[in-house]
Amino acid sequence: MHLKKLMRINSSSKADAVLALWILGLLVLNFFADRTSFGLLSLWSFLAFATYFLLTGAVEWTEKRVNQLILAGLLMRLLSVFAFPRLSDDIYRFFWDGSLSLNGISPFAFLPRYIFDSGMLSGATDPTLFENLNSKDYYSVYPPVCQFVFAAAYVLSPKSIYGFAVLLKAFLFCCECGTLYYLKRMNVGPKNLLIYALNPLLVLEMCGNAHFEAAMLFFFVAALYHLNVHNSKEQKPQILLGALLIALSVASKLLTLIFLPFLLRHLGWKKSVGLVLLMTLFSTLLFAPFYDDHFIAHFMSSVSLYFQNFEFNASFYYMFKWVGNAIYGYTPAQLIAAFSNLLFLGGGALLFFSKRDFFSAAFLLATIYLLLQRAVHPWYICTLVLLSTFVPWRYGILWSGLVMLSYSHYHQNIYHENSVLLFVEYVVLFGFMFRELFFTDNRLTVHALFDRIRNRQ
Repeated sequence: MHLKKLMRINSSSKADAVLALWILGLLVLNFFADRTSFGLLSLWSFLAFATYFLLTGAVEWTEKRVNQLILAGLLMRLLSVFAFPRLSDDIYRFFWDGSLSLNGISPFAFLPRYIFDSGMLSGATDPTLFENLNSKDYYSVYPPVCQFVFAAAYVLSPKSIYGFAVLLKAFLFCCECGTLYYLKRMNVGPKNLLIYALNPLLVLEMCGNAHFEAAMLFFFVAALYHLNVHNSKEQKPQILLGALLIALSVASKLLTLIFLPFLLRHLGWKKSVGLVLLMTLFSTLLFAPFYDDHFIAHFMSSVSLYFQNFEFNASFYYMFKWVGNAIYGYTPAQLIAAFSNLLFLGGGALLFFSKRDFFSAAFLLATIYLLLQRAVHPWYICTLVLLSTFVPWRYGILWSGLVMLSYSHYHQNIYHENSVLLFVEYVVLFGFMFRELFFTDNRLTVHALFDRIRNRQ
């Protein structure tokens, strides 16, 4: 039987059964699975993604069924709020940063180890909390919106990290509701709404493991809507509101900045001047409470150390590293970084001058960015899933499932990258990506790209 026929769910009872299995898979992943037990994690991840692909690849649903499935996606996000993060230990740093802010200490001013050893908090810091930190020797890397939410959650739950986590994730749940609201307003279509609403990675990493991609993406999509990037004939760009939302997105995660050139090109230079000035003003106000003589140096040092010191689930970086070791006998880190930056800037410039629409350019640039990173954690793929709802390519959705293989690197609480599974992840991804970009109706060809540049289409 043809694969597409197998992927179809053409009855209500079958759909309900598949949806029940999807819910079951996510419940186990959120409340029982642990990143040190890869066997259990991989089994339930496979179930969650297999049912996800069935639900989103089915025949066209009725409007009523689409709404029911979106409601199911929101319900699973809400339930995930009450699960303590099991696949990430970042929650401990969030709690630590919140406690610092409430004690009048900037999270960017001192290293956690210095604060703990010097007793700056007069015994207020729990030794167990300090031991659970995964970045004792790094200044905080979390921008202002994150810090404001950390502080607010800590005020309401200073004694319980579980209560803190629930409050934090309640905010992220609201962000996810907002993202789906704006996607619907932007008319991405029922199938694309389901692609976002039911994606297990999004449910698990944002409302389950408390990653602030949820806030970044909400403010980003809201900004695109109010700036009329989706080209609605009934709407005019709202520059003031758009600038505020972009600033909030950047102040949640800095990644939004890489899409700014495409946004300015879309708006035109006259509107862009106002947008940039207002965005700069709002960003300054957001960062102002944390500013001191050392803020920029400490914050940027943590960002640069993260990009320079950590290696995880990379693709091209590991290839460059292997070639460098073969040629030089060691890893030429600075050369690899310079070459990767050159590739990223070159790819970005090519996309900018190709005059592709905003969403296609942003999706392709996000792809280049992720492929060149030396650390690709699962939640990084959330941005690609969101952008997938605006473009015809589907390899970002496939990657959201394949990236779960990277949790094998934590098996039995011993960090060691599984090279076999890493190879499987990227061979499957590159094969599917290559087919989509070069051998389908939506293919991306070098000739077409340069024709766009020459003709300024």
